[in-house]
Amino acid sequence: MKTKKQVIQVWDSIKNKPKNLNRFDRLFENRKQDVKRCLDEDRPIYITAKTQSNKTEAKKALISLIHRENWADFFGVSTTNMRDAGAQLKERLDKSLGKERIQVFYAGDELPNIPMGGQTVISLSNYRQIEKLFEWISEAVTEDHEQDRKPLRYVFILDEGDEFEPASGDPDSDEKGISRTEKNFWDLFFELRNRGVDVDMVKVSATLASAIYTAGTWAGRQKDFKPYQIFDLPLSVDYFGIDNNLQYDPILVEEDKTYFSSNKWTDEVSSIKDSNNLENIVKLLDDKIQNRMFDIPEVVNVVYGVAQDSHSLTANWMAEEFESNYAGYKVGILDRNMNVADLDPDCNVVFVIQNGSTERLPISQKLDQIGNYFDKLDLVAVFGDKMTNKSITIDCGYGNGWADPNSKNFGLYCNGTVVYGPTNRNIEAEIQYIRSSGNRPALKDHYVIATPETCDDLKNYYKNQKDNLDNMKLNQGWTYGELIEIMNDLHPSKKIGKGKVNKRILRVANSSFANKGKSTGQKIALDQRENLVDNNGFRERDKVFEISKKQYDKFNSERNDSKVVDCLIQKGFLLPDQEMTDGKVTVRYGVTEAGNPYSYKADENVRQKFKQGDTNAKWVIAIWYDITDQKCKLYGMNHDLDPEVADEVEYDFKVRKFKGINHPYIANARMKKYSKAGTYSSIAPQAKILPMPTKVVNPTVLNGDNKVDIEFNKKMKVKGVELPRGIDKIISKVGG
Repeated sequence: MKTKKQVIQVWDSIKNKPKNLNRFDRLFENRKQDVKRCLDEDRPIYITAKTQSNKTEAKKALISLIHRENWADFFGVSTTNMRDAGAQLKERLDKSLGKERIQVFYAGDELPNIPMGGQTVISLSNYRQIEKLFEWISEAVTEDHEQDRKPLRYVFILDEGDEFEPASGDPDSDEKGISRTEKNFWDLFFELRNRGVDVDMVKVSATLASAIYTAGTWAGRQKDFKPYQIFDLPLSVDYFGIDNNLQYDPILVEEDKTYFSSNKWTDEVSSIKDSNNLENIVKLLDDKIQNRMFDIPEVVNVVYGVAQDSHSLTANWMAEEFESNYAGYKVGILDRNMNVADLDPDCNVVFVIQNGSTERLPISQKLDQIGNYFDKLDLVAVFGDKMTNKSITIDCGYGNGWADPNSKNFGLYCNGTVVYGPTNRNIEAEIQYIRSSGNRPALKDHYVIATPETCDDLKNYYKNQKDNLDNMKLNQGWTYGELIEIMNDLHPSKKIGKGKVNKRILRVANSSFANKGKSTGQKIALDQRENLVDNNGFRERDKVFEISKKQYDKFNSERNDSKVVDCLIQKGFLLPDQEMTDGKVTVRYGVTEAGNPYSYKADENVRQKFKQGDTNAKWVIAIWYDITDQKCKLYGMNHDLDPEVADEVEYDFKVRKFKGINHPYIANARMKKYSKAGTYSSIAPQAKILPMPTKVVNPTVLNGDNKVDIEFNKKMKVKGVELPRGIDKIISKVGG
């Protein structure tokens, strides 16, 4: 077995080989025409990587290339909204870019009088700093115009680029919930473009999949997304991480919701015994300590709940478990209003609470203090959430000796992650918690302790991303506005990205709606339904036809189920060569027997009545007057298509109140895909909101009131109401 010193010597020799050190310079030099092409065409550049794979050096290499080739003058680099992350990034860029006479500033400090060529400004992703940057640059552009000077050329590099929702950049977007930070950035970006300033964008992240999958919705003024926009960073030869020598310990199970709910411990919890996992985590960490390759500390980040109090509770219970049930451990907890000197120097296990309620020192400084204060350390565990997340490296700092066998800080870098949280948390957030990755010597095992589902999701995320990007390259790009079928092996409840991004991604293969009985399907736009049926072989489980006002009134008055069924069949309800088999038929008329319009309790109620009927029927038929387009409609649901073995689409219904009555309308559609593999690449873009009619008149449905209800129309025109676009097109297409 090699000694610690020998391991470090081998590590130094392999990581310092020119081929490894210069891998980012070579990447961008070899592909500089792609970089230039993106800049010339105003296309965003997407830089994908793994967590803690030295992305800062890649940003430096790209800035150096663009500066050296004189393709831009000024660089703005944003990072996640934590001062620790900003300080860390500035320190690293200062060292490398300073050698090329590129000045580095921090937007939280005082900025120079005006932007100048050869400057890089780092800002946190918060609205104040972005706003400050906006005003500073805008004033300079105004002065340039007044002095008849050519404005600077700008490149904005979004570190952790997944934090910016692509569609938020569209000036015509009706997207809700755009953060003030995003708005300020997009205001800056598009104001510069609209004023004729040359400005470009680069997105960098270990979790860019969701941003890439929704790239077509980004207002880059492009009609497509091309393979040359993607730059996949090469890994260092010494990298540990997901798919690269990272061990998985899938021992966690779901916590009882009585004790752990909303991603925090509840008021009902009283001891570690209320947890299904904490005792097992301590047992596993003890095993890791006892079976170390070298006598150096295990360093673990523990992500267990978002609440600050939860971090303290978890740490205290685990500390008690270590000291009560395992020999040889003395635990010190660095929590609120404490510093290292407050702890007993004989402690060999130290728990650090890093969540904003404790001393506001970067974790690197705290670890440096811990290493120098304690004589012997077996375990350091850091408990937190956002402050031990993306852009934060959990180590004492290379310059402070974590790679020096003669230093007390030797080995003080994170090699283990414990992550537990909601089953529906997005996978990109979970990946960012994996701080046990990075370019490291082979001194320790690197591992993740999580549920089996989370372990699988972590491994599958990058596999899916590679498969999808390979497919994109094969097809030479994706069309603007296209919703791609994402090959997806994630746990059914898992989001790919944050909520408002995830909803734009069409997940199909092996997802929540891929298996019979697991889900009601994936919500899609109406024009997507058309495309799936016309071009991708999807069956129509239900159909809608327009009928005349005369037919509508006659059906309601006669209430003859057979005539309604005959009309539906004549219009083309059945599939080719299909006949109606024996089975219950439910017909839902547009009004009650007394001639009054039905009022549906809620969206779910209308779906039940239209799709299932009052009983579980083979065939469900409904007649209604659609107040959104003032047309009489005939709807049929074909449950005789079972077994569910083919990919299918069906309509999705909602209700809208008018004169105290909830009326049904078609809001969008749903798709169900039952196959486990296979992809298609041409799905229609997201439908936009259908403008409401100026009049709503129908004596039968509206209780004889022929007047325009002004208040109703006003309500229906409220921005954000989900109403269908192109319904006339659909109705005429299917036989109206």
